Amino acid sequence: MSPISRITESGVCTLEGNGYYTYRPSSAETDGALIAFTFLGSGAVPATIQVFTITAAQAAGLTTSTGAGAITALSLIRSALILIGQLDPQETAGANEAAQSLAVLQDLIASWATERLTITTVPRATYSLAANTATFTIGTGATLSTPRPDTIAGAAYVSGTGTTAVDIPLPVLTDAEWQAIPNKALTATVPSAIWYDYGFTTAGYGTIQVWPVPTAVTTLVLYVPTAILGPLTLASTLLYPPGYAKALRYNLAAELAPVFGIPAAPKVEQLAARSLATLKRTNSRPVELSMDRALVGRPIFDIWTGV
Repeated sequence: MSPISRITESGVCTLEGNGYYTYRPSSAETDGALIAFTFLGSGAVPATIQVFTITAAQAAGLTTSTGAGAITALSLIRSALILIGQLDPQETAGANEAAQSLAVLQDLIASWATERLTITTVPRATYSLAANTATFTIGTGATLSTPRPDTIAGAAYVSGTGTTAVDIPLPVLTDAEWQAIPNKALTATVPSAIWYDYGFTTAGYGTIQVWPVPTAVTTLVLYVPTAILGPLTLASTLLYPPGYAKALRYNLAAELAPVFGIPAAPKVEQLAARSLATLKRTNSRPVELSMDRALVGRPIFDIWTGV
């Protein structure tokens, strides 16, 4: 828990009139997690008022919300710290606790971005490819600007315009298939395939190779699994589909316990595993089984009728 020490008052207390007092704390008194005022009046029963402090950023984080399916990073962190007993329900997280917890939360969400079953959507996105260019970076701020994908689920190029435009599927080559292409500088009007280099550049980009190199401007279609975005600050709002709130809260609690030297709570870990399993089950998509026609036979071809 946040350390709380007793500090003898060093601020200025002013009688404003009619029994009303104001107190202006000194700078040394503005770095505490709890402020307590004890009132001693002649012939009166002593009374103490406790005030848990909160920063402006924390206040914004606790009050900022966009409705159902939204929670601030600070609210999520505080609830996780309460689950493991690091915070009392009446306490707010100290600056160091919040900063450490935010780093763990960012790592947790980044880890979920690498797991297909924690990803809810695979949206269709289009990108304009410059003519006579074979290599394109992909990532936030890259030539193909989107969060750097860990995998590409599908690709195509757009043929035609307006109401006649259609997507022509493009295979996403494996490393072995790309390596087997002898002439990677071959050109054509439209591409036949793409290859995704999973390498990580200093700017945080991946690289897509288009083959053959299109000689005209091409509209590329990509289907990229897109995870929920992690928080940038404590006041950042996380938007998530149903089921994510509980999974995030309990899994963050399980991750934070060893950070603060707290023994693992079996019930918290159990609920963390169960909520994550439920989330993954919701995000699973059945895949239609396909089989090579050579294995199942094919209709007999009549050379006389052509059928």
